Amino acid sequence: TTRSEELSHTVESRGLIPLESLETLLGSFFGEVRSRFGAIPIFYLHFPTALETRTKYIERANAIREAVDHQSALFPRLHSVSVDNSIVTFAEDAAPNMQDFPYHYNRATYVEFARQLNATGDWAFASHE
Repeated sequence: TTRSEELSHTVESRGLIPLESLETLLGSFFGEVRSRFGAIPIFYLHFPTALETRTKYIERANAIREAVDHQSALFPRLHSVSVDNSIVTFAEDAAPNMQDFPYHYNRATYVEFARQLNATGDWAFASHE
């Protein structure tokens, strides 16, 4: 049995979360994390949209960023982390069939994520520059 087959017995796919429900559902999710684990740091890394061409996913990414930003004001140690799209390009070392995949990024993108995570002061990341 594959993991996907196992999950299909316990998880029901209902498609994408409606944008108007994001704020409430994220608040519930972050609240549940806090109730289970205390005030641990939570890092929400937003995927860069620089390489995405589908309007639907760009709009969703913007709505998610806005909702997480709002929640980060309500939950201490919740960090909404994103990188500037101007540094994002396709991965230099991607496999031929993945060279145009919009979620594999160049090294500079990951270095910037690490820099921003480190800048929160809530976690220490080694620099690989």
